[in-house]
Amino acid sequence: MPDATVDYFPGAVHVLDPYHLNRRLIEAFWHDEEAYSRIRQAIYLGDWEKVEEILGGVARRVRGAKRRRIEKLWQYLKENWSGIVTSSAAEHLGAIEGQVQHNVARRMKRLGASWTEAGADRMARVLAARANGVLGKHTSRWPVLLARQEHLAQAVRLEVKRKIEEAGSWHKAGLPALRGPSAGAPWVKHVLRELSRPSLSSLIP
Repeated sequence: MPDATVDYFPGAVHVLDPYHLNRRLIEAFWHDEEAYSRIRQAIYLGDWEKVEEILGGVARRVRGAKRRRIEKLWQYLKENWSGIVTSSAAEHLGAIEGQVQHNVARRMKRLGASWTEAGADRMARVLAARANGVLGKHTSRWPVLLARQEHLAQAVRLEVKRKIEEAGSWHKAGLPALRGPSAGAPWVKHVLRELSRPSLSSLIP
């Protein structure tokens, strides 16, 4: 059955691609525009009895290759009916070959391209966002974020500069007693002067 793969993916829903469905309808009803419109309406309403009624009526009126196409379409619709009338919640889920080829594969399957699982996942998300027209919502935030980062970096630089200047001014500060009238006193020469040396002053809290 076409939807048998759903068994391998818990939570997956079988949704028949509208493109392929419409192609099958055109192939079978290219000669009968009225029947084509009627069966499209019946499919849209999810009315299987009406679908079979239309198919049966057309099949009785045609012969040869036209009839074989109707019978082939009948079998196709029967096998895929669950994917045609699936819940509306899954109406826009899934992807078709064209979407994958133009939006993802063309970028990621270039000659010599190699991806890690994490890298492929991230790139696929970026490509999907671009295809959906929402990539700009994310990229437009970068200038704002960069401006904030630069503002914070500037604040940090100013704070570091201030601390350096404060430390420098402390080391440049002098002791008047070392140059005053008491500079020759023993307590200045042998005690205060030694304490003021950088190697010792750095130990003072």
